[in-house]
Amino acid sequence: MTPDQLEDVYELSPLQQGMLFHTLHSPGSGLYFEQLSCELSGVLDAVALRRSWERVVARHAALRSAFQWEDLDKPYQVVYRTADLPWRELDWRDLQGNQEADLEAFLAADRAQEFEVSVPLLMRIALIRLDQERYQFVWSFHHALLDGWSVNLVLNEVFSVYDCLIQGREPRTEAVRPYRDFIVWLQQQGVQEAELFWRETLKGFAVTTAIPLEAADSVSDGTDY
Repeated sequence: MTPDQLEDVYELSPLQQGMLFHTLHSPGSGLYFEQLSCELSGVLDAVALRRSWERVVARHAALRSAFQWEDLDKPYQVVYRTADLPWRELDWRDLQGNQEADLEAFLAADRAQEFEVSVPLLMRIALIRLDQERYQFVWSFHHALLDGWSVNLVLNEVFSVYDCLIQGREPRTEAVRPYRDFIVWLQQQGVQEAELFWRETLKGFAVTTAIPLEAADSVSDGTDY
């Protein structure tokens, strides 16, 4: 990595630190490897879809992040100015055999190919043409890059940009608030206050106990990062 490739460097959230630790501690386990696979039907412009993804990646620094920890006092996330989007297009229309079985094999092979977390991008996309107007879309990424809430936001933005591109319009986008802002906010929170809150909330628990979702929701601040 050269200085001109570097856009930003900042610390990880505690949750990201845990994900990175377990990823490095258990190579080959598939921990925090996320895979979204769905079928797309209708006329599809694959070139416009790829351009849409590239635009969204260019807009969001968090999607261009990787992690560095060797010879450092703590791990950091490094944002690269640019990073190529791993993109594969496959045509299975004339493929002999069972497409469902072939897809299961493809997904399994994709899951086995884990990410090198020190190298961006920590995501990749495959678009498989199954029929004239039927495609399988596969998006794989490391969970330290995105959570469930963010996945929906990214998909909504991608297809919003795609709609504009196929209509010949330039997408109208709002300014992006970087993930760095959340890390800065997190570092400003009082650790003692948080400790007192959880000690009070968990008072009476003496052994490992499953927390029902309803109870977990009741102590949530409603923020999902």
